[in-house]
Amino acid sequence: MSDVLVYDLEATGVDPEKDRMVSLAIVTLDGKTVLSIVVDPGIPMPAGAAAVHGITDEKLAELGARPFRDHADQVQEIIHGKILAGYNSRSYDAVLLDRELKLAGQVGLDLENVVEIDAHRVWIELEPRTLSGAYQHFCGKELAGAHDALEDAKATAAVVASMGAAFGLTADDATNAILTGSRAYGIPNDQSDIDLVVFMEPSQAADLAALMGAELNRTGDARYPGAQFRAGALNVIVETDPAQFGIWVEGTQQLEAKAPVTRDEAVAHFAEMRSKRCTSPS
Repeated sequence: MSDVLVYDLEATGVDPEKDRMVSLAIVTLDGKTVLSIVVDPGIPMPAGAAAVHGITDEKLAELGARPFRDHADQVQEIIHGKILAGYNSRSYDAVLLDRELKLAGQVGLDLENVVEIDAHRVWIELEPRTLSGAYQHFCGKELAGAHDALEDAKATAAVVASMGAAFGLTADDATNAILTGSRAYGIPNDQSDIDLVVFMEPSQAADLAALMGAELNRTGDARYPGAQFRAGALNVIVETDPAQFGIWVEGTQQLEAKAPVTRDEAVAHFAEMRSKRCTSPS
């Protein structure tokens, strides 16, 4: 399969329509390097992005990074007529690479017709992300009676429990993943982060949801409106412990006034609020 090239790139952020490339690597299927370059993105490197891939403004200067347009001819020639392979590349790497090539005056990838192998999509096809697939993977059993509501609910419960055991998920793990991993590029959390609270105690879920809501309103990212996120966080609390609602509303408002706050500060804040609420005379 000499017509297959595998590639990966790093960039200034997670939006392939707006962010800029900072490195590109292309190898053959047997791992031989075809191209490995660092690229001057033309903008300051966001701290969050640098924390992920380790490429800082200083490192770019030290390596003598040049704008992508200086490499565009070579890149276009290398990939011409090749089958491109990547990991989750169709939704990110391919879009960003095509855009960078076109900005440099090249024809780009022709996203409508380019032949690609996305290892992430192949994996999903080989090991489906259906409930039956998850049950087989995490529980080691075939799911009998799929699409029966009761059987599906029981199977989902087993999958959730097995996920927690398989990955050793704790409240701290989930919190750290949310506050560091998902914000590595400086963006707020989405529903996928909220899902992790199923492994937490109700009070911890309330603490975390409130902290995330406060952080979101502080960052003010227009792509994730505060009202939308509040609704998601509120659902978590209502489902895990409805009694936390009043504390969540009041506590979030107080945290927003103090923002930015750390996770420990937020947790301590809510613990104190609950303690006072529980010991207050009725």
